[in-house]
Amino acid sequence: MKIEFDRIPAHIGRTAILDTFNKLEEQIGELIYYYFLPQRNPKVFKEIVLSGVIMDVGAKMKILNNIDEFDKKIIDKLRELNSIRNGVVHNNPEELKGNTMNYRFSMINSSGKLVKKDFKVQLNRFTELHQSVENYILEFQRKSGKA
Repeated sequence: MKIEFDRIPAHIGRTAILDTFNKLEEQIGELIYYYFLPQRNPKVFKEIVLSGVIMDVGAKMKILNNIDEFDKKIIDKLRELNSIRNGVVHNNPEELKGNTMNYRFSMINSSGKLVKKDFKVQLNRFTELHQSVENYILEFQRKSGKA
């Protein structure tokens, strides 16, 4: 689904990417938690092992990549989402002062090269990828009885 972002300030789009990705990382943690179901101390597993401070999203994606039932194409989508998120986080928010969605920012492509991308296009791409990943996660949880 393509959303037209021309009428909202760029900082709102940036905030939406960060907030959405944080929620997605929590969903990934839940998938990992329910896959392993740590019985001895589930609270410690969730609060320490799956903490974003201790285990970054890249490590969580590596775990998902080793779960045979988890679709590897979704891992690729998660990596692209993370790349967009990182591009937004690590660029100068001063560029957003004009409240326009028409600016470009630097991000790393799949080959590891630094490229300039159009913010509005990447925000649309992020939204599209997120919807696909979230639908898959919900279906994966439902099929595994963890929804």
